[in-house]
Amino acid sequence: MVQAGTRRPPYRASPAAATSRSGLTAAIAANSINNADYAQTWNWQVTTADKDAFTFTENTASTATGHSSILKAATLATSTATPFMITNLGA
Repeated sequence: MVQAGTRRPPYRASPAAATSRSGLTAAIAANSINNADYAQTWNWQVTTADKDAFTFTENTASTATGHSSILKAATLATSTATPFMITNLGA
């Protein structure tokens, strides 16, 4: 970039510092996130007795008809990925 005859290096934003996410805002419309080839990992260290690290549940009993589910794992017909895997390495 040239400004008033002086060359300046292009502006590059500094990387964002890690921030805590202790809450989410309820959705008001349908949404999807395409992560492409950027895998996501969420880690927990559960130290409290009788605590679940991640829970999917209902706030009101569902009344939908047909095939409805709380959690779905799916792949495309030509995919070589396993849609769902559970590994228990503990006792």
